[in-house]
Amino acid sequence: MEAAVCASCPEAFHDEVAALCRQHGIQKAFGKAGDMVKSLSGKDWIPKWEAKVVMATVTKAQTMGAEKALIICIAGGKNCDSEMARQPHLVRAIKKEMEDEQFRVRVEWIEKEEFFERYSAAKGNAHDKKAADKSAASPEAKAKAEDKQAGDKPADSPPGSSNAGGQKQQQECRYYAKGACKNGAACPFAHKPPCSFFRQGKCKNGTACRFSHALDNPKTDNAKAKAKAKDADARLVCRECGKSFKDWDQMVSKHWFCKGREPLCACSQCNRAFDELQQCLQHQKDTGHKGHVRVNDTRDPVWFCMQCDREFRTEQACIQHQEATGHGDIPCCMVCLKTFGSKKAILQHQQSCGHAGIQWLLEADSDSEPDEDPTVSREYPLLYSPTFQLL
Repeated sequence: MEAAVCASCPEAFHDEVAALCRQHGIQKAFGKAGDMVKSLSGKDWIPKWEAKVVMATVTKAQTMGAEKALIICIAGGKNCDSEMARQPHLVRAIKKEMEDEQFRVRVEWIEKEEFFERYSAAKGNAHDKKAADKSAASPEAKAKAEDKQAGDKPADSPPGSSNAGGQKQQQECRYYAKGACKNGAACPFAHKPPCSFFRQGKCKNGTACRFSHALDNPKTDNAKAKAKAKDADARLVCRECGKSFKDWDQMVSKHWFCKGREPLCACSQCNRAFDELQQCLQHQKDTGHKGHVRVNDTRDPVWFCMQCDREFRTEQACIQHQEATGHGDIPCCMVCLKTFGSKKAILQHQQSCGHAGIQWLLEADSDSEPDEDPTVSREYPLLYSPTFQLL
């Protein structure tokens, strides 16, 4: 038995996801401001989120007597990247609270469309099956079955039915051959198995064929299949879990961690792995190879302080280092107050503009709006050393 918990969801879809969780017995561990946690932002959010998920998972598992747990996380939330990075620590915390190292925990990150498709479809199939069983057991359904055995045409037969030649002809269900009919045994149209020769354009029986021809034109089907296969080949696939993405940038933003590991870009033909996409593309340009996939880095993930390039084993250790030393992650030009993504970028900017001086900011500081007057000095809680580089 598996205990299911929904741990993360974009705030815009909270109500819809919460309703589906109630219908399918999934424990909800996400919430809005004021729902068990005081705020959805700030440096303390991730520990609060982790504590809430651990409590929900342990409570659900102990109540059900489950031997494993499924943590469902819907991508696209405000703290999605931080929650992904917290995944290994979250799994360890759940096992510790369960007091069972053998307790299995599976964390699954999915898109909101996939979540709605999976659980809304499950609800619809159960509802359709229930309706079909109820309809089949009704007196009207029994009367229709008796009429069919007697060879008489029911009064409410579907359009296209006839008794020509003493034989009853019923219009076939165009959805059944495609595997999309939801009415089951209660469907008023005929359910015929698909004609395998018709799909190949080789059926010689035409309208007299006793198998279903309720399919698109075979040539059109082949063209659609080829287009779909070409699109599938163009997508970037994660070899670890099988998920596919539009390109490398989409994978980095939505699937950075897979099974607790960071990504490497691997050549599809020789399986050689690279730290960066550009390195893989340069390799393929030199060798003539094509295609790349995502694989897991076997090295343990590390966090860097951008200012001093010191590396840490955990995110919390890196944050403590920056709070103690006043180091930051984002370089800011002291003349124009522009921020940059790397040291190299700000040095190129200052060299081209004749500016000088660097202030290092934490990520939270860089999100604040700049002063209206650029000549007015700005106060930052964490700054670079008073002695700064002059170019």
